[in-house]
Amino acid sequence: MDHLIKSFNIFMIPPLMSLMVGITLAFISIAKGKLKSENILFALVCVMWTLLAPAFLSHHLLESKESILKVERSIHTIYVFLPFVNLAFYHKILELKKRKVEYITFALSFIFALTVHTEYYIEGLNSFTWGYIAKAGIAFNFFAVYAFAVLVYGIVLCIQRIRVETNQVTKMKIKYILYALNLTGILTVFNLPAILGYNFYPLGNFMFLSLSIMGYGILRYRLLDIRSILHVTFTWAVISSLIIIPNIFIFKLLYPYFSDIAPESLFGILIAWFFFNYLYFKNIQPFINQLFNRRKFNLIRTESHFIEEISILKDLNLFINELSDTLKRTLLVRSVDVFLQRDEDDSLYYNINGSSILLDGSLITLLCARNDIIEKQMVETRPEYEYHREVILDFLQQNNADFIVPLIQNGELIGIILMSERSNLKPLSNDEVRFLNSIRNAASISLANSRMYQDITNLKNNLEKLVEERTHELQQKNEQMIFELQVAKNVQQKILPSELPDNSHIQSKVYFAPLMEVSGDFYNFVFLDNEHLALYIVDVSGHGVPSALLTSMISAEVESQLKKEQSTATICTNINQILTPLLVETGFYFTMFLGILDLVNLQMEYTNCGHTEIYVLTNNGTIFPLTSDGFFIGANPDFAYTSSNFELHSNDRLVLYTDGITEARDESGNFYGDERFQNILMASRELTLEEQLDIIVQDIDGFTRDATSRRQDDITLVISEIGKPVSPSHYLKKAVKYYKGKEYDRAHEILQSLNARSMSGAHLFLLSKLQSKKGEYESALSSIDIALEKNPLKTEFLYQKGKILYRLDRFSEAREVFTQVENEDPGYKKVSLLIRQIESRGY
Repeated sequence: MDHLIKSFNIFMIPPLMSLMVGITLAFISIAKGKLKSENILFALVCVMWTLLAPAFLSHHLLESKESILKVERSIHTIYVFLPFVNLAFYHKILELKKRKVEYITFALSFIFALTVHTEYYIEGLNSFTWGYIAKAGIAFNFFAVYAFAVLVYGIVLCIQRIRVETNQVTKMKIKYILYALNLTGILTVFNLPAILGYNFYPLGNFMFLSLSIMGYGILRYRLLDIRSILHVTFTWAVISSLIIIPNIFIFKLLYPYFSDIAPESLFGILIAWFFFNYLYFKNIQPFINQLFNRRKFNLIRTESHFIEEISILKDLNLFINELSDTLKRTLLVRSVDVFLQRDEDDSLYYNINGSSILLDGSLITLLCARNDIIEKQMVETRPEYEYHREVILDFLQQNNADFIVPLIQNGELIGIILMSERSNLKPLSNDEVRFLNSIRNAASISLANSRMYQDITNLKNNLEKLVEERTHELQQKNEQMIFELQVAKNVQQKILPSELPDNSHIQSKVYFAPLMEVSGDFYNFVFLDNEHLALYIVDVSGHGVPSALLTSMISAEVESQLKKEQSTATICTNINQILTPLLVETGFYFTMFLGILDLVNLQMEYTNCGHTEIYVLTNNGTIFPLTSDGFFIGANPDFAYTSSNFELHSNDRLVLYTDGITEARDESGNFYGDERFQNILMASRELTLEEQLDIIVQDIDGFTRDATSRRQDDITLVISEIGKPVSPSHYLKKAVKYYKGKEYDRAHEILQSLNARSMSGAHLFLLSKLQSKKGEYESALSSIDIALEKNPLKTEFLYQKGKILYRLDRFSEAREVFTQVENEDPGYKKVSLLIRQIESRGY
């Protein structure tokens, strides 16, 4: 250790830094990029350029000249192949195929390698004040001429290519990689004076400067297939850690004198040393952090602002204008055009000005399969685009675009964004690609939701007329049955949920088996917000087309009511009042179970409209039926439904089903029945949802296997398992938002629904104020007492309690609380005046 410290000097710093930068770039290229020939060659170039650095360091660490010579010759055995590796890398980057030139340079390097361990290559060592360096023999001189010729050859190739190159990616490669390598070679040439015996410090030790420039270009402009953000982090760590080197140097200088320095002086030196490092971390390190992350932070801020803006935009034109302006302003593109699909033709896409573009089927397939941003410059240069290059480039040229950004939802291309070239002519960076992907994902969801909302609205507006027309046609024209059956099937498929809840809060599995091609059964899940899920199951009397069409109408009405009402009793009463006249006229009716799950408090409000009993399989192994006295819908338009509440727990299971299960018959005409159904539910309770569903279906099929008619009704079975509660944080933010917007009733309704013990003191304080506004002083007092349990000395909480007690005419208690407030803060909201008013009453 002492020898290492004593050997360290200022002349070792440049080669040490060059070694760190070269090894770092090589590691990034191999470990974090794809194992492509371009990356491998780049790593070899970085390693071989820095081979002289450990040789120079060994001159200061080894004491024997014979050992130093062995290290020099061993390293030069590999180093002589540097011209060949450099030339191969030049050809790869510039896409040149000159195999004969590469074979010749490899052969020459091999010949020089044979001479390295002889006196013809290295005769000995030149000694200078800054260290040793190899003394060149005649073979070394020839090698220097050979390496210089390859360097000149590379410079000429770069100059010729950059003059004619139009692709910005290739230009960037030449600018940052090849020019940096050529600059490294030029610095290495300035090792020759010292090798020839002149006292001139080798400038090749400063190659970390040119390699750092090259590393910046690779990471900033994605010039090689190195994709992860870890690359930037890794390079940041290496550059940031360079503070270690001057610390080592200072330590080395002072180490021999430590024993002779007085304690007071040594303490002063340590204080100065600490102050120097403090200045670095205060002034230089933040600059490094900002240099590497400023653009990323700006993009994240713009992304958040965009998502916030589109959440309140309802007009499609305003949404597209916001999207276009954000992309033009942030990515510096000259123009942005958004084209959206229209249902009548899947290959035609229109912008808001009415212009249209026609997408080739193969291009649509490619965009859906890749689901990624397509850049013109990448298409021109990257091999993965080889089979589609002509189609993509033709499309880009026709539309004067440089970028295609697909908008995909559920595997369907719902639109595309075409962007022209950037004003700075640069390709997108990794952070910009991530930003653009986030923007397009948010835009895709927003557009898909808008289309879905419009489809449902149109369906609701026209459904009653459609049902009447189709029912009349069924009665008059039997030959239209097939056509109408297909229409009904398509409508029903659209209103059935495409995805079932599958998250940590609730999971569902469904078995749906229509008796005919279409069904009178129906189920759905509707997330009212992040904390509430409505689930319902419907069984329309009869089978076939009329029942299926009524199911569609019922679905539209239920979803319409869910947007306006929050009580299951009110929703069911409204639906009965609206639909009963039509149902009586057509001779139909339906049963329904509707529940609204509170995923925060794990409670369910439900109303049963004459439907079969719904079962809750509790997590303690019991089964609980949910019943009510509600009639089926379609009997009496004036019937008022009631609701009930049930407290759920994690791992409870809800079982919704239609009577097609319990009324299934065997060959003797016996019903499957409630008892058998409950037994199979309990027996399969510990299985997964999918396994339990399969066991029940197999049991029903086995029961009806030998019957003359296996089934006489539609069967629907929905099993949902309750998971962990939803965090109320979003819920509370919504209540605060309503309160700030002076929507006090809505804020009160949200906070009132939560468990007070799970709320913070601030939210309980807000609830107490809302309850006071509504005159609910006892409830307000209870809420503020719980808030004070959480924050006993909160002045504004105490003041709120005093006001409530005053309103309740509990003046003595109010005076005590106000006195406590005055002791804490004498000038708080004129509390002294309130105390005197109470005292004037004799309290």
